[in-house]
Amino acid sequence: MLGRRLLGVTVTVTLLSLDGWGLFRLYRVFKPDQHGAKVTHFSLKSTLVGRSLEEIAVVPKGGGAGPPLLVLLHGRGSSPSSYLTKYWFDALAGLGARAPVLLLVNGGDHSYYHDRADGRWGSYVTQEAIPAALAQTGADRRRIAIGGISMGAFDNAEDFARNDVLEIASSRPVPLGRKARVWIDVGNRDPFFSADSELARALCAYGQKVVFNVWPGAHSGDYWNAHVDRYLRFYASALAAC
Repeated sequence: MLGRRLLGVTVTVTLLSLDGWGLFRLYRVFKPDQHGAKVTHFSLKSTLVGRSLEEIAVVPKGGGAGPPLLVLLHGRGSSPSSYLTKYWFDALAGLGARAPVLLLVNGGDHSYYHDRADGRWGSYVTQEAIPAALAQTGADRRRIAIGGISMGAFDNAEDFARNDVLEIASSRPVPLGRKARVWIDVGNRDPFFSADSELARALCAYGQKVVFNVWPGAHSGDYWNAHVDRYLRFYASALAAC
């Protein structure tokens, strides 16, 4: 609670220090030009998680029939709407006819998107959220990619032991399949730099093709926002090749 109060104070002080142009730029980030994209909020009653969850679908303007679907997973303590910023809308518009439909999945506060004691979150993504988005948008079920930021780790050692991605990465040759295209990037000041680097090395050692990038930056919105264009270009290219 104290942390939330301090955050509120910080935001208030920051806003008061902005001039008119600064306020306009802040408005453009969080109330962006959607470039004609259709944003649909819908409720999904999940039997696997045992609750109703609010999801978001974004259908870009000008896409052809049966566009691909990109599933985006938000960070810990965040929400699907965290992707509804100018960075994502601008980058999506820049792809033109290659732009995918976006499914902004609700992962709760800290589900880490895998099956666990408080719900089958991984199964919910693949068995409930994705089929619901396909029905909602008419996206191509044969061309689906999944990506996201930050919340792809684990709560604690016990949780990690049940979902050891490093063990999976080194379990067999080409562990994710020869057709899978994998992207991992991390800031050079990110506290997870070593773990991300180890995962990329393990996948490559077992024959998995991985695009691995290290750029200046920390584990922060500023870092991710600076690379949204690159993320979406990677997904558009991978999905076009499916």
